[in-house]
Amino acid sequence: MLVPLLSNVRFYVLCSSILISIVIAGWTRQQIVSDQLFYIRLEQLFGFLALFYWYIALLISPLLGVIGRRRYTPHINFSRRGIGVSAAYFALLHGLIALYGQLGGIGDILLLPDRFLFAIAYGVIALAILLTMTATSFDIVIHRIGFHRWKILHRLSYPAGLLILLHIWFIGTHSKMPLIYGVNFAALALLAALESIRLSKFIAKHSGDSLSYIKQLPFLIFGLMIITLVWLTLTTQSYHGKHRDSHEAGERL
Repeated sequence: MLVPLLSNVRFYVLCSSILISIVIAGWTRQQIVSDQLFYIRLEQLFGFLALFYWYIALLISPLLGVIGRRRYTPHINFSRRGIGVSAAYFALLHGLIALYGQLGGIGDILLLPDRFLFAIAYGVIALAILLTMTATSFDIVIHRIGFHRWKILHRLSYPAGLLILLHIWFIGTHSKMPLIYGVNFAALALLAALESIRLSKFIAKHSGDSLSYIKQLPFLIFGLMIITLVWLTLTTQSYHGKHRDSHEAGERL
């Protein structure tokens, strides 16, 4: 049992995630004396790591679909499940610290402003999806429910990703900063481009049509994804952004 475990790349992904969380918690505690600020910073760091791991997990399939089969691609694809579990692990830490460290427990949640409640609701639903996918990521579970049903269930990763984005944008502590916004937009544009290429290949393969317009599908799909992304970012006003605008309007008066 020990030898197969030590040769499993998912084992090292999960162990490294646990080690990273311990190191970050210890380092943050040394840097920040105030308990409240410590919880806020730790919550932000774990939230960032959850988003990073989740993005990598989403990126692997379309990326491998574009570059094709290589000698190293089976190992990367095999590690994807461990990366997804790590995303759920950091998201759970993020949620628990936010709930009990920053907000003070479940009882005070309903006292928060509506926009903040919406952000929490999006995050809770996304976390529930991540934990469900984590619980069904074991081989024995996949064997019981069937690979086809498991595959359909894990398509929820995309709605969960959208909910995570809405969770971030509705709170908006750092998401509207130019540098962070630019990096996030570039990362999402890359994912949209890879997904559009993969989707166009799927359509071309199953349509049985070799007409030239099939080649234009990646550009059309990518354009629609980018327009949707821009529309969401421009129309979604964060809690902190609304509070800042109200404060600046009051100062002008």
